Amino acid sequence: MNSGERLRLAVRAIALAAASSGLIAACDPVDGAEPYALWDVCEHPDGAFHFHVLEPPWERVHGFSDEAPALLLDPSEDPGGETPDPGARARLGAWASGAASVADEAGARRAHWEGEGFAVEAAETYENRAGDLGIVQRASRGESRVAELIFEGGSVVVMSLWGRGSIAGEDFRLLLDGFEPRASGAH
Repeated sequence: MNSGERLRLAVRAIALAAASSGLIAACDPVDGAEPYALWDVCEHPDGAFHFHVLEPPWERVHGFSDEAPALLLDPSEDPGGETPDPGARARLGAWASGAASVADEAGARRAHWEGEGFAVEAAETYENRAGDLGIVQRASRGESRVAELIFEGGSVVVMSLWGRGSIAGEDFRLLLDGFEPRASGAH
């Protein structure tokens, strides 16, 4: 069990103990049901998107904004690899892009990551937990991995997850599955 897994288990145990003692109420006004009970909700101020995140171990980046939230996982870890924020194991960001279509945004994101030296896989259809269809685009360079979701729901919205090593675990899947555009059937 690595330090990130131990930290997640400790956070869950503390949250469960606090919730059962009445110290903390579920802080998810959009959807407090499993699997997102006790997860925080980040919501765009215009309602363009929302997603669920555990804080901690995720911590808000200095200058965090509701329009383009950004969070770091384990920011105090030893850098040891490539990441846009040295010392963090992973970074999560979301924004409304202003692109005319999902395809336009996917092309722009592909060009961005290829320009950074990443090998970009072909985009695939992606369905989140609410049944919204979008695309997921994955890229890699050395130990760095990227997964980006792009949906259209009144506007084109993006969630970008990148980090060192695997970003394919259950907690990462829940982050991606909980990203919902405005038109989501979950509201």
